[in-house]
Amino acid sequence: MTEEVIYNYHSINRAIDLEVDKYRAENWSRYSRIFLHVSLGIGCLAVLLALAWYIYVSAVPPQKYPLEVVQGNLAQTAESLQIIETAVSTPEESREIRADLQKLEARDALVLETPRADALLPPDKEYTAFTKVPTDSGEIVVTGRVFESGDWVKPSHQYCYLEIPGLVGGSPIVDKDSSGKPILHTTDDTLIRFAREYCRFE
Repeated sequence: MTEEVIYNYHSINRAIDLEVDKYRAENWSRYSRIFLHVSLGIGCLAVLLALAWYIYVSAVPPQKYPLEVVQGNLAQTAESLQIIETAVSTPEESREIRADLQKLEARDALVLETPRADALLPPDKEYTAFTKVPTDSGEIVVTGRVFESGDWVKPSHQYCYLEIPGLVGGSPIVDKDSSGKPILHTTDDTLIRFAREYCRFE
């Protein structure tokens, strides 16, 4: 006679599965808490660093130079620009410029004779002649000479600037009044070198 023994492991397997699921859930929960703590720590550290930087910037006042120092530096630079001879226009260039401006003034005088032209062209006018000189590095330095209407002996004002595409008036470098005194608008050595070499003052 044969005796048959049947083992039922269903309950044990279910208990093992429950323990495994419980272990996985605990691990997931532990990893989630670690990630949350690390994220909170990084966030708090970032806030503290930002707060420390704000306090540092607020506590240290921006460095300001007295107006006398700034004016003194500009005056010294202007003197150095005046001592070192700058490029000037040739007599031929000056005569050509004056001839062109006289033709322009004559044309404007004819226009003013027509009715209502005074509304377009006021009787007191200034004429500006521009000279563009390319630098050795490809930039364009522009010199402007301003003449009063009918007075072609000497410009009433001259200025020089670095032409920058899209910027009206470019980057001012130096002006000269009727007495020839330079008025610098920059302390940049490169722009000052451009003024010495490429401005075409009279």
